[in-house]
Amino acid sequence: MYLLSFVRRLFRIPATFIYAQGAEDFIAGHYLRHLFNVERGTYVDVGCNRPLRNSNTFDFYKLGWRGIAIDANMDLIAEFQAVRKQDICVTSAVSDEQRDAFFYKSDEDLVSTIDEDRLIEWKKHWEFNEGEKVVTRTLTSILDDYSLVDIDLLSIDVEGHDLQVLRGLDLTKYRPKLIIIEIHDLANVEGSPIYVYLTEHGYELKAFAILSAFFVRRG
Repeated sequence: MYLLSFVRRLFRIPATFIYAQGAEDFIAGHYLRHLFNVERGTYVDVGCNRPLRNSNTFDFYKLGWRGIAIDANMDLIAEFQAVRKQDICVTSAVSDEQRDAFFYKSDEDLVSTIDEDRLIEWKKHWEFNEGEKVVTRTLTSILDDYSLVDIDLLSIDVEGHDLQVLRGLDLTKYRPKLIIIEIHDLANVEGSPIYVYLTEHGYELKAFAILSAFFVRRG
């Protein structure tokens, strides 16, 4: 990776490395630089999955950003800790309250979930285990543990449980400049509960890339 970066700079090849599934890292970087003048900041990555492949935050890590990576899959968190040693890595399922739940892992780790409704749909396409019992935490409680107040980028991708993660974040205390979150129905985006919730809390939809919506803090 570093060799490719060196060759690109050496020969002035006009290419950009994108690690996120739908170029979320490239789009987020554009808004954070041009709307907020952020060159090196802090991220929170909920449902972080793998440290490099399909990561919304790895490109920022390369640029000197640091933050918190959260996932219910302890194997992926162990991989994160080995690769991104300067991030805070937390093994936890995240929801709108502390409660017992089941985390359903799939061999296709991108679709693992605690959301029972999403599980029904995903089982038509992938195999899952019987579920591991977990205790969920709110995102507020996790951030409180690390006294992290000024968040530039919040990425949420938890396969159907994204709204509950949002509701577990005190948006009067923690106000990320940019939120990337999954919304599957682009045709009816303004009817999405996530859209309604975030616009009511002072955020504006700026962009949409495949399944990811980009909400920017107003004011």
